[in-house]
Amino acid sequence: MHGKEVAPGVALGEQMMTFLLAMLEKHFFFSDLHDTDVDHIAHVAANDCSVSGQEPTIQERYERIREIYERRGHVDFLHDTNSEWFAIRGALVAAIDNFSTGWLHEARQVLELTAEPVNSRTGPAQSETCPNDTKIEEEVENVNVLVTNTQLVPALCKCLIYQLDAFFPIDCVYSSAKIHKYRCFERIMEKYKAPDVEFVAIGDGLEEEQVSLALGLEFHKIRSLVDLKRLRYDLQLVQVNSNNSTSNAAVVDPPAVAAAPMSVASSSVGQTAVV
Repeated sequence: MHGKEVAPGVALGEQMMTFLLAMLEKHFFFSDLHDTDVDHIAHVAANDCSVSGQEPTIQERYERIREIYERRGHVDFLHDTNSEWFAIRGALVAAIDNFSTGWLHEARQVLELTAEPVNSRTGPAQSETCPNDTKIEEEVENVNVLVTNTQLVPALCKCLIYQLDAFFPIDCVYSSAKIHKYRCFERIMEKYKAPDVEFVAIGDGLEEEQVSLALGLEFHKIRSLVDLKRLRYDLQLVQVNSNNSTSNAAVVDPPAVAAAPMSVASSSVGQTAVV
C-alpha cells in the first residue's frame, strides 16, 4: 500500500473484518470451533470429543463447512444474488481491489496460470506407424496449496469471500496457526513427494522464506505489486514456451518495470505453496 492514505485502507480492513466475523458466526460455527481449530480438514476426527446424539459433533460441523466450501451447500453471501450479504461481499472485494491498485486481480491471474496444466515435451516418436511410440508431449499437472497463519475456518471463509476456492480445493488448505509452518511444508512435501515432483513456494513473509530455504525449496518473495506482476509475466513466458508458441509471445504484456529473469519450475505435479 505504498503511497496510499492509511485511513481509507484501515477503514476497508475493518469493514472486511466485520463482514468476515458475521459470516463466521452465521455459517461457519466459529464460536463452537474457535478453540478446537485444526491445521487441516482431514485432521478433524481425531479432535472430535463431542457426545454423539446430543448435539452436532465437531466433525459434522466441519462436514457442513466442506459442503459450503465445495459449493454444495447454499449460503446467502455466495449464492443469493438478491441477498444484502451477497451485495456487501461484492462491494467490499471490489473496493479493496481498487484501493490496492488491482492486487487481487493480479493475484488471481497468477493463480490461474499456476493452476493450468502445461505441456512438457518428452521427445519425438520413434515411428509414425508404431502404436507404442513415445508421446511427443504430455500434460504436466500443477497443484496449488495454501499455507496460512490464519486459523483454518477463517481461512476457508476468506477464500470463499475472495472466490479463491477455485484455485485452492479444501484439501489443499493448511493452517499453521497452531503448528509451525515448517511442519505444514513437511506434510505437503510428504503428501506429494515423487521422483518427478518439484516444489515452488511463493510468499511475502520471513517465516516461509526461511522454511523454504531449510527444506531446499525454490522461493519467490512477493514484496509488492511489482513482484506479483513480475511473477505473472514469468509464468506467462513459461506457458508460452511450454506450448512452443513463439508466434504468440508478443501478446504477453511485460511488467511496467525492468525485471531480472526468474525461473519457474514445472513438473508432473508442480507444488505451489502460497502464503
